[in-house]
Amino acid sequence: MEHAFYQRYEGPIIGLRLPRKTWNVLRRKNITTIDRLRAAAHRVHRFEGIGPKAARLIREEIARVMVPKEQPLEGLVPDPNNTHETA
Repeated sequence: MEHAFYQRYEGPIIGLRLPRKTWNVLRRKNITTIDRLRAAAHRVHRFEGIGPKAARLIREEIARVMVPKEQPLEGLVPDPNNTHETA
């Protein structure tokens, strides 16, 4: 059977998957939004019940869900204003 720490669950912050114990600690600290979690990310390792592995996992999950918005891909769509393009 898989160790409970490695089993991840969805919680109140959409997109994040964390161990149940970690979600419980965050709820006790009233951290139920991504903004609150991002603000506390630098100190979560000090919360009772959050060790170094869980703190690292929290930061990794924040980074995973906070992927920058898609950047436009220049050059894939011809620019109608560019008269120097060759077909």
